[in-house]
This record gives sequence, structure tokens and C-alpha cells, in this order.
Amino acid sequence: MDAKEKLYVLLNDFVHNRIYIKQFCNMFSDTYHLEIDFDSLSDMEKKLFPELSRIAYGYTDDEEDIQKCPEYCFSDKQVVEKVDEVITTLKGRDFPH
Repeated sequence: MDAKEKLYVLLNDFVHNRIYIKQFCNMFSDTYHLEIDFDSLSDMEKKLFPELSRIAYGYTDDEEDIQKCPEYCFSDKQVVEKVDEVITTLKGRDFPH
């Protein structure tokens, strides 16, 4: 499985509650930043995945951190909303599931 496929598996597993949010965030941001071949991404993926990766990378369950640094720290709700946006946008285009 290549890195792009891995990102889609992570998205699918997350929306079907097969992985926890912290695991999803760590794995998505690591895969995106360390493994992805950017030439393999569609234009839409090149727009959506960096946004999701930034939010996933900044995920925290500490409300105090979110209050102190809202531009860098993101909540469960923000991660879920971004994942939903990515999947909705990619459905029928690139999203294979």
C-alpha cells in the first residue's frame, strides 16, 4: 500500500470508528509529511490534505492548550469537522470508499 492509499484507509477507518482520534491524527500527519509522494496527489487532494494534516498535527484533548493557542491547537470537534469536509469534497471524485 502506498502512502496515498494509506491516507484514504486512515480516513475510512476514522469515520467508521475503527481507530481513535489521537491515533488517526498521529498517523495521518506522519504519513502526509514523511511518506507521501506529492506528485501522486490530485489537485483537490493537494488542497485538502495539507489543511487536514495541519489540524491533525495540532490535535490536543487539552482544553487549556486550545484556549491558549487556538491557531495551533485543535479540538476533537475541529478534527471531525475537517475530516467530514475532506470526505464530502472528495466523494465522487477521488475518495475510493
